[in-house]
Amino acid sequence: MVLPPSLMKSVKMNTFNTTRYQAILDSLNDLVVVIDNNCKIAYANVGFINAKIEFDFEFLCDLFHEACPLKQKTLKRVIGARAYQIKLSYLPHQEGILVVLSPDQDMMRNAIKVATHDFKTPLTTLKLQTQLLKKAFDRNNSSLCSEKVKSMLDMTERQANRLNHLIENMLKTSGV
Repeated sequence: MVLPPSLMKSVKMNTFNTTRYQAILDSLNDLVVVIDNNCKIAYANVGFINAKIEFDFEFLCDLFHEACPLKQKTLKRVIGARAYQIKLSYLPHQEGILVVLSPDQDMMRNAIKVATHDFKTPLTTLKLQTQLLKKAFDRNNSSLCSEKVKSMLDMTERQANRLNHLIENMLKTSGV
C-alpha cells in the first residue's frame, strides 16, 4: 500500500531521531511504537519488543491514517488475543506517529464479568450437590441408595471438570 501524496505532506520527510526520544519512550510502562512516514516502525520500546506483537504493513498504514496532526486520537483494537487502547499522536516535529498501546480496561472488565458468570454456574451445582449429600448423611438416611449417591457424584465430577476446562481456556487465551 502506497500513501497518497496528500498524506505524505502531513509528516516531514526528515527521519525519526531515536536518541532524542529513546530515554522517555523506554521509561514508559506502556507499549510504544513510532511509525515513520513510510508506514514502517522507526522505533519500538523494550515493552513492545518483549510483548512480541506483530503489526502488518496495512495495520501500520491504518494507524498512520487515523492519526490527527493537531491532537491525540484514541482507538480500541483487539490485537492477537488481547484488547488494547491505542493512543495516536504526532511527535513534536512531525517526525512520525507515536503509538502507545495499553490494556483496554473496559474490555477487560467485560471479560471478567463473563468469566465470573461462567465460573459461578458449575460452582453453584457443586455446592448444591455437596450440601444435599451432607444433609442426607447427617440424617443417616438409609433411603439414600447407592445409585442416587453415584448420580450426584457423577454430576459433581462433571461440573468440576467443566470448571477446570473454563480455567484452562482462560489461561490459554490470556497467554499465561
